[in-house]
Amino acid sequence: HCAVLVAERPSQPPESAFGRVARESRVERLDGATRTLVGADSREEIAERAVEAAIDVLGFSIVTGRVHDEEAGGLVPSAVSPEAEELLPGRETFTPDGGSLNWGAFEAGEARGYDDIRDAGALDADTALRSLLVVPIGEDGTIAIGEADPGVFGDGDEDLAGGPATAAEAAVQAAGRTRRPAAGAPRHSGDPCP
Repeated sequence: HCAVLVAERPSQPPESAFGRVARESRVERLDGATRTLVGADSREEIAERAVEAAIDVLGFSIVTGRVHDEEAGGLVPSAVSPEAEELLPGRETFTPDGGSLNWGAFEAGEARGYDDIRDAGALDADTALRSLLVVPIGEDGTIAIGEADPGVFGDGDEDLAGGPATAAEAAVQAAGRTRRPAAGAPRHSGDPCP
């Protein structure tokens, strides 16, 4: 008698070992980048490190980190990737009445993606920038990720970009709790309530 082995083919191919290792490596690098964010001393340094993570770990090239500055009246560019500096005009402060896609995402408190900014009436519509993903850093700013080709962001890219943004938000909150008073500034008694 012969035994017959029947194997059912899965509807989705299993993740290859190489794909799994590459994904795990990216997650580990993102985790390492997240830890460096927490060690930053200022919102500007946090934005710089978040931009570095978006470039180095996630592989995006056109990235700008903006910090909300009430005195300046908007979102001030504090970290700009080399490719963004090369392809785009000087980054300006985006204000509530300026009509920027960055401000819209910041004000809504939610990530917004655009397959082609030319279809969205963006301020940068006349530049090489086409695809854009803007992720708020809580109430502290935004990370804007772009590419020169339209429609490049997939479903998982918003989640990936959200990693550095969430880490940056936590780092800003941690920096605010541990920030030391400037020289000559009055020190309080340790009561965490102002």
